[in-house]
Amino acid sequence: MKYMLLIYSVEEDWDDEQRKACVIQSIEICRQLSEQEKLVNAAPLHPVTKATSLRERHDDTLLTNGPFAETHEQLVGCYVIDVKDLDEAISIAKLFPPAKLGTVEIRPVFDARAFAETLPGAEVKAGGERLVATESPFEISIQCQTSTGNVFECLTSGLSRWWSDRIEGDTRAIGDIFKVRFEDSYKTFCVEDLAPGERVIWKCIDSHLALPELRNPSEWNGTNLRWEIERRDDRTSLKLSHEGLSPKLECFEACKAGWAQYINGSLLGLLNGKPGKPFVNKT
Repeated sequence: MKYMLLIYSVEEDWDDEQRKACVIQSIEICRQLSEQEKLVNAAPLHPVTKATSLRERHDDTLLTNGPFAETHEQLVGCYVIDVKDLDEAISIAKLFPPAKLGTVEIRPVFDARAFAETLPGAEVKAGGERLVATESPFEISIQCQTSTGNVFECLTSGLSRWWSDRIEGDTRAIGDIFKVRFEDSYKTFCVEDLAPGERVIWKCIDSHLALPELRNPSEWNGTNLRWEIERRDDRTSLKLSHEGLSPKLECFEACKAGWAQYINGSLLGLLNGKPGKPFVNKT
């Protein structure tokens, strides 16, 4: 059972020596809990003078400095522990120094997997510790008469024949890093998986989309591109699932149009025996 220990204290009640001793003792407690595989997370907080509180009222955003509530004690940190029951959580909470000069609130944490089952469009990531909303990836598919091996070659050593004439780095082995340039724009990928004639998976590890309307030119960072190749009767199908490219991104419409241009146009033409039409860099 997971519990969150919310640490409340009056910051002014601690002198420098007490604060230093508290940190040292808390670190040692965390070390011991970690060795026992009972510590999930620990998060000490900066002083409340560093806090900013936000309120949305009637379409107005109100920002104030300091904590939300003007209480005698303030939230100064929290720990998440994984223990047998409440009794064990209480015994651990008593070890932390703020229990003597402040308050430790012990609160059970929802089981993320059980919670996800009640929420359509949600799943659990990172070993069951993180609940995230899922979105359907952007997908685009084409069919051609060439072999699955030829399609695979176009997604590895043949990128410059249909996507951009400037591919920097290697693309033919798992772990390879390569950059695709479009003048001032670029995307850098790591090859995550390769199965000849079946699939290619890249993770975008860096990007810069030089579009003036974008506030965040790195929206591709962390997205995954999954290419799936399949032979159906006398034709080969190719599907791209761009995981993380969703309508909520500012670049979505531009990227949607770009994929249509390079996949439905340039790549499909190349696979059907016509010259590809990659982006031609001038510099």
